[in-house]
Amino acid sequence: MNTKISNLSSENFSKTFKQRMKEKYPDFYALLNGTVVFFYNVYKYPINLYKVILSRLKYETEKMTPHQLASGNCINLYMETDWRAKLVASRKTEKCIELIDFIEEARHADLIWDIGANYGEFTLGQFKKNLKPNVKIISVEPNPKMFKSLEASIRISNINDLCTPLKVALSEEDGTAIFNIDLFTSGSSTLLSEVSNKAQTFFGLRTLKIPTTLKRAETIAKELNLNLSGKLLMKIDVEEKDFDVLYSAKKLIDECSGYRIVLETAIDSASKAYIDYKDFLESLFQKSDTISAIYKNEHHLVKSWDEYLSHFAIANSHIDLMFTRNWK
Repeated sequence: MNTKISNLSSENFSKTFKQRMKEKYPDFYALLNGTVVFFYNVYKYPINLYKVILSRLKYETEKMTPHQLASGNCINLYMETDWRAKLVASRKTEKCIELIDFIEEARHADLIWDIGANYGEFTLGQFKKNLKPNVKIISVEPNPKMFKSLEASIRISNINDLCTPLKVALSEEDGTAIFNIDLFTSGSSTLLSEVSNKAQTFFGLRTLKIPTTLKRAETIAKELNLNLSGKLLMKIDVEEKDFDVLYSAKKLIDECSGYRIVLETAIDSASKAYIDYKDFLESLFQKSDTISAIYKNEHHLVKSWDEYLSHFAIANSHIDLMFTRNWK
């Protein structure tokens, strides 16, 4: 037996085989590559494949399961085939540090944005606190299935007068784009044109592509005639489009009397953002009272962009970046 082959793991063997095919038969590689990846994943992840196929078949028809939030004031609907639903059902999402911080601070806000609302854990979770009587909540979710859940949860929880759900994607420009829905876990759906490798598995079955409307936060604020002069609370979780969305809210940040903004960030999007929005980001760092890099359930105060970037070497994952000015 060839020792070079026998000592390889199944994953490395698959990579080695594909590399040889690519070198010797480049014209045939494109077709074969997808087939190899597909069968490798069927072998390695048979249960996940079943869930992906089930999610795809049930995407438009699957019924939502109601879940009473810990506050007891709101009902959250979710679908069983979504991996993220396990977090909702176990209430682990309510323990995420940014949700805890924001739910605690919601009572100080005049205008609240939940961007990348998903099932609405943040939107609905706030209602165990004493919110200001005239507070306005904008809850944004482009995934049609998630939006249907979010809209229904708001309706049956009787908070329609406070919440405005919007089925759009926020971006740095108004327009249209393709939204890539990850059918295995809704939390990984993205506007990125290059979907992550994990979402490309199962021969593309895992990803559902749909057209969606793009709007800037400023555009929405104008359309809804929102009062921007009060205190702004904003959560951004949009899978590596975070800084684009933040930039789209520049007018809201400039005109509010104080803000608390948290966004989930990745090293790739952060590096690109400093090229695209350098002046805006430097200004935001200068005028914020505190900036925190949050990961592994700890807050780390940072004073510069470079200091923030340095934390990625420690975090080895996403970092929640929080800006605060004139709060409380």
